[in-house]
Amino acid sequence: MAAFAVAFVAAATAVFALSALAGAGVRQLAVPLHWRAVAAAVCLFALALLDVISLRRKRYCLLGMARQAKKSLLRKHGVTAVAAAWGADTGLVVTTFRVAALTWGAMILGLLGFASWWSGLAYGLAFTIPLLALLSTKTNGHRLERLLRRRPLIQSLSALLLVAAGTLFLSHSLA
Repeated sequence: MAAFAVAFVAAATAVFALSALAGAGVRQLAVPLHWRAVAAAVCLFALALLDVISLRRKRYCLLGMARQAKKSLLRKHGVTAVAAAWGADTGLVVTTFRVAALTWGAMILGLLGFASWWSGLAYGLAFTIPLLALLSTKTNGHRLERLLRRRPLIQSLSALLLVAAGTLFLSHSLA
């Protein structure tokens, strides 16, 4: 699982670093802060709506690719290499299933110049540390199923956070 975690954190940091680099370019183009704040608010509200729609349809986030790394990799490669590939694929944010749209919101904030590369590091660590802690305990199938059933709660919290952040950006742009 260490290979998964390291690859996840590295991929997430790279994606958010690219996002922040693009955001730095947007700032260099002298796009006014007001316009960027309004764009951020609109995007965050749209993502919140997407979470609500996903919640009502009882599905994972509707944005992004509905796929995962192929299980057939295990037949051709060792467990460590497959775990690293799976971690990198999952850490890329846009390449696999997402429970909620919150990570997309963080990337958009980077693209608009409001988030730094280290947001990817924080995201990667916030995902992998609890995962490693969970897997280091005696986890059974029932406990994992219980966690997976929390999708509606996670999507609801994501929608609330996106609306709150969007409201802050909108109030800043009106000030």
